[in-house]
Parts: sequence; structure tokens; C-alpha cells
Amino acid sequence: MSAPSPEPTTPQLKPGKPDPAEQPEGLRRHARLMGWLVLAIIVAYGAFQLPLPWKLLSLAAGVAGVAGGIALIVRCVKDKTPALFWISAVLVIICCGMFALLGAMQAMFWDASVTFDQCRVTAVTERGMARCFSEYQENMLSSVPGSN
Repeated sequence: MSAPSPEPTTPQLKPGKPDPAEQPEGLRRHARLMGWLVLAIIVAYGAFQLPLPWKLLSLAAGVAGVAGGIALIVRCVKDKTPALFWISAVLVIICCGMFALLGAMQAMFWDASVTFDQCRVTAVTERGMARCFSEYQENMLSSVPGSN
């Protein structure tokens, strides 16, 4: 008689390692969130190119991108994802943070920004643009208390 063949056993996973069968769905979730974050970067950039009332959309999209980037980092820590997601999340936070900061500065110096946009529209030459930039800087500095 031959010895009975051993039944196949499922491999035991080490504690703390994700199950390979669940990993693709988790990576798809992270990739989907990354797609939304790229959209936040595109919206923030596009809104920053618009005239001033609409330029504040870059602030909203930037804040949403930073919040989404932080959420992605938290998920990456929890699910132990590849380094590409970590790098992408950090880059999204940097990009969206810059757009949010620029949008906040536009809102803080609203009068100076409106004047600059109007001046920029009427400027035809390089000298006119340089004059607009210098007036913008003066208007921003004059709006800061204690700068005079």
C-alpha cells in the first residue's frame, strides 16, 4: 500500500503582512483616490488661471487636495502600500498646498489683487507689466499694518 498523499495546505501568512488576495482591491482604492487627487491639482491650477473671483476656487481645490493627500498617507500607513503611493501623496500635498497658499494670499490682499488684475489687462508693453508688478507690491505692503 502506498502512503496517503498529504492534503494541500494553505500557506500561513506572517502577522502584519497583508493577504495577497486582498491587496489588488486595496491598491485599486488607493489608485482611485490618487486619480481624484490629480484632478484636484488640475482644478487648482486651472482655477488659478481664471479672473479673480474664480481664482478662489484654487484655494478650495488646494485644501481638498491637501486633505486627500493626508488621507492617502494614512491609508498607505495602514495598508502598507508600495512607495509610489507615498511619493505621490507627498507631491500632491506639496502642489495643492502651494495652490491653497497662493489662493489664500489672493484673498488676503483682495484689493491689491483686483487692482493688479485690472492693470494687467490694460498693460500692453513690458514696461506696463513692470509698472503693474511694482504697484502690486506697493499695494500689498501698504495693506500690512505697521509696514509704512
